Amino acid sequence: MNAGSRSWWKKCALALPCAALAIALGAGCESRHARRYHGGGKHADNERATLPPIEPSPPEPIPVTPPPPPEPVRPPPRPRRPEPKDDRLGACGSGSGPRFNVHGVDDDDTLNVRAQPDPQSDVLGQLSPHATGLLSLGQRHHVGSATWHKVKCAAVVGWVNERFLSPR
Repeated sequence: MNAGSRSWWKKCALALPCAALAIALGAGCESRHARRYHGGGKHADNERATLPPIEPSPPEPIPVTPPPPPEPVRPPPRPRRPEPKDDRLGACGSGSGPRFNVHGVDDDDTLNVRAQPDPQSDVLGQLSPHATGLLSLGQRHHVGSATWHKVKCAAVVGWVNERFLSPR
């Protein structure tokens, strides 16, 4: 390399950082070297194009979808009890003799009519908690502290605990 080319290289090496800074800051170099090689100087501002300031655009709105409403909570279905043998009105039919009405049984329950005067005996039928006119067949049996009556209601004949009967 000769001395002239080294001098050019030095001049160029000084001008490049200044030009890069001028571009980044939007201003011109005012050094003697920049004016000489890059056209800068007193009147350079008049010739320089001015760009309008860049304004950031507003962000696009993000659509928000509301979550679906929660599913309603439903209680589990109640187990079905076997239908009583008599009609739901509770009438037990006709016949002569003393009569009883069912009492003390919850509305959603039934009174069991059993094969024997024993709470462990087979269930022959069930009576509505509103059954009326149970025909007493005249037999009573004491088991422990409980008294059982043999009754007839429609086609069902069996034993019922006295605590669920009231005289009619």
